[in-house]
Amino acid sequence: MKKLKAVLIDPETETVQDVEVENDLHALQEIVGGYIETVSYARNSKHVLIVNEEGTFRSFKVFAIKTNKSPFITVIHGKALMVNVNRDDFADADIDAKAVEKIVVW
Repeated sequence: MKKLKAVLIDPETETVQDVEVENDLHALQEIVGGYIETVSYARNSKHVLIVNEEGTFRSFKVFAIKTNKSPFITVIHGKALMVNVNRDDFADADIDAKAVEKIVVW
C-alpha cells in the first residue's frame, strides 16, 4: 500500500506534524478514531481535512482553521489529517506542518 504524506492536526496535544500514513480506509479511520469524512475549509482549495464523521457528536477537543481564502472559520472536532485531493482519491499534501500551524487556532 502506498504511503500518503499528510499533516496531522491533534487538538488533544495541540500539535501539528508532518506524517506518512497508509492510504487505506482502515488506517485513516484508526487515526481519526472512527468513520471518516472529508471537510473542505476554503473555496477552491485543493486541500481537505479527513476527520471523524461523528466528531461533532463526541466529546473531542476542537480546533479551528482560519484562512484568507475564506471569511469563515471552520471548527473541527478531534484529530484531522490534511491532504490534497486528486479527482476521487487522496494525494500527498503539498503543504507542511509549519504552514498549517499558521492557520490553526486552538
